Amino acid sequence: MKRKLVKQGNNALTLTVPAEWIKKYGLSAGSEVEIDEQGTNLVLFSEKEYDIKTAKIDLTGLNKTLIFAYITAAYRKGCDEIEIIFGKSEDIRAVQNVVDSSLGMAIMRQSDKGCLIKDMTGSGDMDFDTVVRRIFLLLKNMAEDSLDALKKKDKQILSNMLYQDMNVNKFANFCLRLLSKKGYKNFTDTNAMHYIISSLENIGDEYTRLCMDFEDYEFTKEINKRNLKLFEHVNEFFDYFYKLYYKFDNDSALELLKRKDKISAMIDKQMHTNDVYETKLLYHLSKIIHLVLDVAERKVMIEV
Repeated sequence: MKRKLVKQGNNALTLTVPAEWIKKYGLSAGSEVEIDEQGTNLVLFSEKEYDIKTAKIDLTGLNKTLIFAYITAAYRKGCDEIEIIFGKSEDIRAVQNVVDSSLGMAIMRQSDKGCLIKDMTGSGDMDFDTVVRRIFLLLKNMAEDSLDALKKKDKQILSNMLYQDMNVNKFANFCLRLLSKKGYKNFTDTNAMHYIISSLENIGDEYTRLCMDFEDYEFTKEINKRNLKLFEHVNEFFDYFYKLYYKFDNDSALELLKRKDKISAMIDKQMHTNDVYETKLLYHLSKIIHLVLDVAERKVMIEV
């Protein structure tokens, strides 16, 4: 719909809003509303802010993996209420696992036929950029702990990496949910930010897969020191990008590319001189580097 701007006094311009919208949200003269600048758009919110999004998911015939995927997708999409229909009684365990990994969500109603999952927070009190920084810090811990575990031959740390990754996934899913509900602060950067969050989550997954690959490793033979050194270089590469992300400049971006090329060449040289475990290690390290570069490319899109 179109509205004409009306001059009010010397400098102010006003416009009218639809009467149906005013009536729907119980507004009147003097009511406060929120206005978000999203690129070339101004988006007007009432105190209710957003309509409640709902989803209905029938779990009949689904396994645990698909149950997790379907409910997580609804959460990321920004659904506030998710009605679940059980396919079998034990489905509640898989549903509870998803709820436990979804910030702000809780099971509000449950029967033998299904349950209702509901957002208890409104997703409005947590700052998006603060959560993103938290994801970076969790990934830095994963990088350090996984390398330390291989050096110390500590299988317990390797096994526990899965739980650290669950925290990364929890915060990443929350960020994707916020982007679905509100967009990024500069709305035109929303797609780039969505890609950044997804790639950061994938970096956590890659560190986890690396550790899982060594869970059944006997450690009777020392891991190649050159490969451990490459692991250190990759972690330093990620740490360098973390600093670049929050203080972006062209010189540092060029240095990041130089480091990427150097480490990639070293990995390629080592790739054909290792056993199956160490080949997998190098594969994961290479994947992490490329994922970091993917994030860097989207960061450039936001900076320009």
